[in-house]
Formats: sequence, structure tokens, C-alpha cells
Amino acid sequence: MSSTSGRVHFPPDLNFHGRSSGDDPSGMSTPRRQTPPNVSPDLYVSMALTPSPTRSDASTELFGGQSDSPTSPTTTGVPTKVAVHLTLASVKHADPAERPFIWDLTTHPNNIRGPKIYGPALPSPYIIPRELRSQPALTPIQTRITISCQRLPWKIKVEAPEDQPYVTVEHVLQSIYSFLRLSVQEAELHSLPGWGPRSELETMVTEAYNLRLAHVPEADRPREEARGIRRVDLLTDTTQFAGLSPGAEEDQLFMHIVPLAP
Repeated sequence: MSSTSGRVHFPPDLNFHGRSSGDDPSGMSTPRRQTPPNVSPDLYVSMALTPSPTRSDASTELFGGQSDSPTSPTTTGVPTKVAVHLTLASVKHADPAERPFIWDLTTHPNNIRGPKIYGPALPSPYIIPRELRSQPALTPIQTRITISCQRLPWKIKVEAPEDQPYVTVEHVLQSIYSFLRLSVQEAELHSLPGWGPRSELETMVTEAYNLRLAHVPEADRPREEARGIRRVDLLTDTTQFAGLSPGAEEDQLFMHIVPLAP
């Protein structure tokens, strides 16, 4: 499709249930418990397990489901807790003074930029140090994690490779990116609440698609057009990663998203 034509191409040969790493339609087994690595507890933010928060506003009505906001209140105060790595914790991303980094989810994690991780201001783009990327994403450590997002009807399923004992920060970042790069079939779009010809949701997703396409190098644009709408386009204008918060179980997380910071 041309970015000015208003029509989106849908590849005919994509699986309706496109999968990311660990996206197993049969469900997830109980995570294996492993001996925790020797990492500093200062690198983790402890948060209570809780059902995903809800809110009532225009975006929730359009998409149906939970809140995107990292500052949304939790609900039940379940005593069991899980600790999220500070690079991923929503409570860190909610505060501009504490925000570890800025990640536009339309781009690869290698394009993550400052302002900072836990020390002085960092250059842009900023590559998270390997030693941080290789640390567990959660404690207690998990071999599999499920991530949900209010604007997506699918769940992101992250699984540690067989030769690694737990899901790392790197696994989470790469899995989110790969998941969001999957193309969306027309039938999937028509199954979304609020989707329809000239609907507000269709307009927002098409605008997001065209904006993303405009940033693709001209030589690569025909190939990108052929892929059509990707899952990241369903995030519309809220493509900044705003961290993860715990769900109802130790291996369940909720991904928050906000409008991209300037």
C-alpha cells in the first residue's frame, strides 16, 4: 500500500495465530524453580501481585480491557509479592526522574535511549549493559513469563532457552519486540472490539501504520508495505514502553504503554 492511499495490504500466507517466542497455544506449564543467581536486591523493585488495574476513558472504551497507565492504582493488596528488575519496573518508568530509559516500541531494543539507568545521564541511543540484560527479569526467578497489554488481544509469552535457567531482561526485551513485529491479518483486525470501516480505531491504527512506514528507508519501504499492519500499530500513539507490573501470578506481568516522550 502507498502511505497516501488509505489502504492496507494483508499478506495472505501468515498464520492467523502468529506466534512470538514461547507463544504456545496449548498454554504454559508451571515454571521450574531454580537456584537464584547472585544479584543485588537493589536491582529489583518489589510489588504486590494484583489483577490488572482498570480505568474508564476513551482509549479503554476503544480497545476494551485494562489500563495502560503505569500510575494506575492496584486493587486487591494480595500479600504475595514479586520483584521486577529495575530496568523493567513500571514504578520506575512512571517517574521521569527515575525512568531507566526511553524505548519506542516501533524500534529495536538496541535503539533504547537515555536519560539514565541508575547513575549519571547516558548518551542516546543507550545500550543497556550486557551484565544488566543477562540478569533475571523477576525474582523469584521464572523460566516462563506471560505479558499482557490492554491494547493487544494476544499475550506475549517469554520462555528461557533450554540452556538458561531463567528469563532475563534481554529475553523480555527481545520477545516484546519480536511479538510486536508480527503482521496482523484482516480477520484479526475485524475481531477487535471497536473495529469497523471508518471507525475511530481503524483511523488510529492506519495513522500509526502510515507514521511508522514514513520512517522506513525508501529502499525498504515496498517490502515493509507488503507486510501490512503489524501488532505494534495497534498501540496507535502510545508506543513508549512504560514498564511492567505484576499480574495475579508470579509469572504474569502487565505491560504499560504511554505516548512517546519528545
